[in-house]
Amino acid sequence: MNRAPLITWSPTFELGIPMLDEHHRGIVSLINALDFAIQREENADFFVQIIFNMTDCYAKLHFSAEEALMQAAGYPEVKTHKIQHADMVKQSFSAATQSMRLRDPHIYLRFLHDWWLDHIKNCDLPYGPFVRDMSADEIHGVDSAFRRFLEEQDQWAVACIKA
Repeated sequence: MNRAPLITWSPTFELGIPMLDEHHRGIVSLINALDFAIQREENADFFVQIIFNMTDCYAKLHFSAEEALMQAAGYPEVKTHKIQHADMVKQSFSAATQSMRLRDPHIYLRFLHDWWLDHIKNCDLPYGPFVRDMSADEIHGVDSAFRRFLEEQDQWAVACIKA
C-alpha cells in the first residue's frame, strides 16, 4: 500500500532562510519516516524510540541555531520562542513515552505532525524578516557550526553501523 507522505513540503512552510528551511525539511523527513514505518507495521515501537532520539537531538540543535539567529537579529519575541522550544522538548518526551507505554506509535506521530506544522506556520514565519535582514556572514557562522556537528554525527553513525 503506497500513499503520499504524511507531510508534503510546501513553499508555505519556508522562511526564506535556507539553513532553517533545510532544518525544517529534515524534521519533516523524520516525521514521514515514522509514518512510513507505521504504515508498514515494521516494529513501530522501535521506530518511535529511534525517531524520538533523532528528533530530540536534531530539534535541540535546530532550536539552538534558530535562537542564536533570532538573538543576533534582535527579534523581540526571542524569549517567548525559547519557552515554546523548551515546552516542545518536554511534550515530545511525554508523547514518545506515552506512545511506547501504550504501544501506539500514532500518539507520537500525531504530536510531531501537529506541533511542528503549527510551530513553523504560526511561530517561525514571523521571525523570518528579522533574520533575512542579517548579513550573509552572520548567518554563515551559525550554519557552519551546525554543519560541522552534523558531519560529526554522521561519522559516529557510520562507525556504529560498521561495529
